[in-house]
Amino acid sequence: METEQVSTFRCSSDSRIYLHSRSGFLVLAQLPIVFLLATKNNVLAVLISHGWEKLNFLHRWAGRGVFLSATIHGASWINNDIRISPSALKDRKEMLGMAAYGVLCVIVLSSSRPVRFAAYQFFFIVQ
Repeated sequence: METEQVSTFRCSSDSRIYLHSRSGFLVLAQLPIVFLLATKNNVLAVLISHGWEKLNFLHRWAGRGVFLSATIHGASWINNDIRISPSALKDRKEMLGMAAYGVLCVIVLSSSRPVRFAAYQFFFIVQ
């Protein structure tokens, strides 16, 4: 008589690498949308004959998607580095990634509605 073995889900190194890579590629895939919709006189608004006011929500949601994907990407890499080799966090690539994420955090915090209304010039300069 054969017995069935119940398999449990274990996070293998392959699935962690998949999470690192996939979330990083999602950031890269959304950046052109964010940049395309960043200005008042953008190409997409001209092509579909709508003003930037109607398309600004797409810019905001794409930016939120970039932030969420970058957070997942960075957190999974930091988790991986802490597990395997904590000294890897001091590598140049990781330091530049954390610096870029810090800049992204400043952009996200400065673009929140209360900061935009209280200090629009700061928001405008950071953007």
